[in-house]
Amino acid sequence: MRFEDQVIYPHPVLRPDVEDYKDGDFEVVLKYWASPEHSFVEISAQYHLSVPELLHLVKLEKISVGLLVDCRDTFYRKVLPLGFGQRENIIIDGGQLHGKVELVPIIYAVTQIIAFTSQDFAEEFKGLQFDLEPGDLVAYGEPEEFYLEREFFKPLESIISLSTIEDKTGFQWDISLDEDQIKIEVSQELSQYIQSARNSSSHRVILINSLYFSALQTAVCFIQREPNIEVKWANVIRQKCLYTPGLDIQKEEPHLIVQRLLEFPIERLSKSVFNGNS
Repeated sequence: MRFEDQVIYPHPVLRPDVEDYKDGDFEVVLKYWASPEHSFVEISAQYHLSVPELLHLVKLEKISVGLLVDCRDTFYRKVLPLGFGQRENIIIDGGQLHGKVELVPIIYAVTQIIAFTSQDFAEEFKGLQFDLEPGDLVAYGEPEEFYLEREFFKPLESIISLSTIEDKTGFQWDISLDEDQIKIEVSQELSQYIQSARNSSSHRVILINSLYFSALQTAVCFIQREPNIEVKWANVIRQKCLYTPGLDIQKEEPHLIVQRLLEFPIERLSKSVFNGNS
């Protein structure tokens, strides 16, 4: 099935941004979350359909409403049925999904339908009748996507790695975002200091508020410039933003996003290093 707006179907299809129908709507409210340790994924869905002729065919079980779940990383691609007029809770084994997961609400014919027509057809289709075959797409809603990475359940610093560059000197460091992890590139001397700091809880808090915070802020800026980037570190950040109430990665300032994702690390710095004293 193809869902691009530019696709020309041999019959009217109720879909976003294309006016094959005058006033009809097909909307689905989706919620999704993963269990601890990613053992299963639960998707909650409830749809609203306002075209009377399509609703009639749903009740007659001649067309079906479903949710296409597509995960290219694991080759999982299934259409899961959505019940009429009720919220559907779908459970999927966590091992079936990994990386980018796309959800597309669809309505499709399950039997042959002769001479389908609707009073809500756009002017160009007014008065016309169409024969539909099983599997023909009748409507689809706005696709949604989310990301599932094992690192989501670990501290955010787990997506950061340290890389020692032999010909690098001094205390200047750089960031590479080309691989699955955010790579902080440092000299041998600086690497030794950082490795030592990691072994102390108070020193580690300083690292989070300085080196790691800056690296994550740079990464968030990159996602905002390149929202379609698909590497593991970006998927984890997007997923953590998705599960943080009221946090929109494309609207908030990067430094505010990182503060919330790290659970306001300056507070930990104050308590562990400054003992809460001004």
